[in-house]
Amino acid sequence: MEFYKPRLAEYEKYVEYYKLCMQLCAETSFLALWSYEEEMELERAFYSELFWHRINWHGQRIWMPPIGEWERGDWEDILTAVVPPGTVFGFVPEFLANRWLDSFPDKIAIDVGDMRGEWDYLFHLKRQIAMEGQAFADMRNRCKSFANKYACEYSTITVEDIPAIKEFQEQWMKWNESKGKLCDDLLAENRTIIKILDNWKSLLDKRVFGAKMVLDNQIISYIITEELDDYILSGHVLKGNYNYNGVYQTMQLWVYKNQYAHFPILNMWGDGGIPGLRQSKLSLNPIGFIKKYLVTWKG
Repeated sequence: MEFYKPRLAEYEKYVEYYKLCMQLCAETSFLALWSYEEEMELERAFYSELFWHRINWHGQRIWMPPIGEWERGDWEDILTAVVPPGTVFGFVPEFLANRWLDSFPDKIAIDVGDMRGEWDYLFHLKRQIAMEGQAFADMRNRCKSFANKYACEYSTITVEDIPAIKEFQEQWMKWNESKGKLCDDLLAENRTIIKILDNWKSLLDKRVFGAKMVLDNQIISYIITEELDDYILSGHVLKGNYNYNGVYQTMQLWVYKNQYAHFPILNMWGDGGIPGLRQSKLSLNPIGFIKKYLVTWKG
């Protein structure tokens, strides 16, 4: 296999194979891999009708799950041909892990612990929009209170908006720095966001959408989403001004209601093992997870 850096020009081909996967994971979407390419030292190859990726994960060189048709019968032959014995695959979804385990249990080892922070949270989008019942009382109250206090304007992000969005993102990072919350993960995420914004014009025809919330001529929140297929939406980026209680919930609600009410499922990524973020995502009432594992190919 010949490895190379992901390119925007291969969007259509990659998405064609990505949609064949039985579980559409957030971190293997086109936008995720392309935007994090430098941060993860990512390399891509195409072999045997599959996209393969190698990344740097916490200082360890690992492979990601192959992207393409998972219900094929020649997995053992393919892995034997191209994957060195002892290779670790990360972010392997439950379906593919079980497929390998059923087919050649003696040739793989599965770690069920270290990937909990990477499990994707799945939500029923119409339930998130309706916010009915006691389980959604907090979200409902936050959005209602916000709407009563602030008369905001909402609109899609255009190329002309990018300088203002980048300025807001810079301010958001300063807020986190003032609160002592800056960390390597936030700094890496910020670099990927700037890469996305710098290429916004090229991404607009690639099922990527953005919206902004404006109050008194100032941006106080923005969101970037990616359609994983015709049924699953991924919330890729969401930022808001911390001084406005309910701004995050309201920004999401506006986009989901006005842009994606016809989509059944929302994928909100994992929690990274961060206790506060895990608590926050669980409070949004997920309907399930895409569980992921570390898998070692023994060969």
